[in-house]
Amino acid sequence: MGAQGFAVLPTAARLRRWLRLIVTTVAVLYVLQLVALFALQRKLVFMPPRPAPIDARDGIEALRVGWRGGTIPALWLPAAPGAPTLVYLHGNAEQVAGLNRLARRVHGLGLGFFAPEYPGYGLSEGDGVGQDTAVEASAAAIAALLARADAPRGPIVLFGRSLGSGVACQLASRGIGDALVLVSPFTSVADRAAELYPWVPVRWLLRDPFDSAAVAAQIGIPTWIVHGDADQVIPVAMGRALAAAISGAKVEIVVGAGHNDILRKDGVLEALAAFARSQGRDACAPAARQP
Repeated sequence: MGAQGFAVLPTAARLRRWLRLIVTTVAVLYVLQLVALFALQRKLVFMPPRPAPIDARDGIEALRVGWRGGTIPALWLPAAPGAPTLVYLHGNAEQVAGLNRLARRVHGLGLGFFAPEYPGYGLSEGDGVGQDTAVEASAAAIAALLARADAPRGPIVLFGRSLGSGVACQLASRGIGDALVLVSPFTSVADRAAELYPWVPVRWLLRDPFDSAAVAAQIGIPTWIVHGDADQVIPVAMGRALAAAISGAKVEIVVGAGHNDILRKDGVLEALAAFARSQGRDACAPAARQP
């Protein structure tokens, strides 16, 4: 090969320039991706369905409850005097308007059923979706229920499912409720996001971490965790880890149950009702009941 043939080959300096260009381009694209994820994260984390009104029939009452940001709807099916009331804190793709069937099933087991909506879901008003608004509005709704002249006098059992488990743990850590039921819970949204997106520094970016494990030591009420071993959305290992972090918590693993069908499995709701009834009226100290 002649001298001119060698002249067309890249020099070391030219290679370094190309490498710097490639690295810079990749870094810029990565930073732009992080910026987009930060800006859009609430659309990725929260998935409210199309808003709908509560179907208030067969004893179900549709309430409007005030909180700092406006009002939220709530569904209430009262318990018999002295019976426990489940406060249902719903999952991500749910809304209060779709809970009539569950409310009737719970009521048929001798319990009351109260379900407050989250800001940003259903026909709610307020500052929009997020951890702080969901917890604050739920606490205000429970306080409003307990302040009514016909307020439930039996145990208040927080019943958080999936996303709602994060809300329930935050409430319980603040001394709200007499007992706690968590169905398909996570240790934190950050933990699960880190599993799904290991290349993203999610703990720096998340605005709504719902860190249940971090507040587990402050939960001092009887706790029962139910998780399916076939859950593909929130691994059963997270339910076990959260149970280990909450003092005295018991965990029930439902064989063959996934994320969305666990409450339809035979005996699950009945066992939940039995746990709620086992709390008894002595658990209802005013300090534990009031937000």
